[in-house]
Amino acid sequence: MKRKSFALLLTMCAVCTAAFAQRGYNPHSVRPILEDDIMFRKTIIREINLLEKQNKPFFSDKKQITDLIIKGVNSGELTPYRYELVYVDEKFTEPEKFDLNEYYEYMADQEAREQDQNIDAKEIQIFGKDVTMLEIREDMIFDKRRSRMYFDIISITIVGKGMRSGGAEDITVKFSYKQLHKYFKDVYERTNQSEGAWYNPMNDRRHMCYSDALDLRLFSSRIVKVSNPDNQAIREQIDDIKAQLYKAQEIEHELMEFEHNLWEF
Repeated sequence: MKRKSFALLLTMCAVCTAAFAQRGYNPHSVRPILEDDIMFRKTIIREINLLEKQNKPFFSDKKQITDLIIKGVNSGELTPYRYELVYVDEKFTEPEKFDLNEYYEYMADQEAREQDQNIDAKEIQIFGKDVTMLEIREDMIFDKRRSRMYFDIISITIVGKGMRSGGAEDITVKFSYKQLHKYFKDVYERTNQSEGAWYNPMNDRRHMCYSDALDLRLFSSRIVKVSNPDNQAIREQIDDIKAQLYKAQEIEHELMEFEHNLWEF
């Protein structure tokens, strides 16, 4: 009887310890870091223009990363979320899911009004080649235990034409990067590396999975927002487009200098 009680006590302690440990980590992180080990954190939102030369490996002919994401939604392997809700709440537990069928019906109705004829929602499609912008939300974290800086990607949003103007054709859908990371690797492995591959322009023998390319930060991006008291993006603080670009570059350099100074002192 005593042995059973002791075993039960050990089991309860193990469960409590596991629950406590889980609360100390970000459940949406691919490689979570214990909260007590985080000395510094800054949330950053970046835009990746897939048409830029450095980003073309993510957008190679007939193998666009956005096309693979859309296929994942259609097959049910990926869960899309509405941009606005997740952007505000920064959670993936209970946000409103994005219904593609509802979007297709809305677009069919809009085109029917413009062309003055009936259009079947099934005729409306989203093609990856038409979605040329990604938006990344990540945490810049300094782990005091390992004494190094990490960029922890939390979510990726596919951004379609007209997003900034608020047009009817907007395609703004957010995904958990943790789910995307696993999906990219699964597709890459089951297709024998023929899909989900970052195209290496210098060596055809050394293409790699999208997940690895993102982790290695083989992309060019522009900062559009960093966490601030007013919760404003750079474009909300500055009207002039050229000044926005200068400000984004200034913030990038400040973050690099901050990391450098951590080692300097």
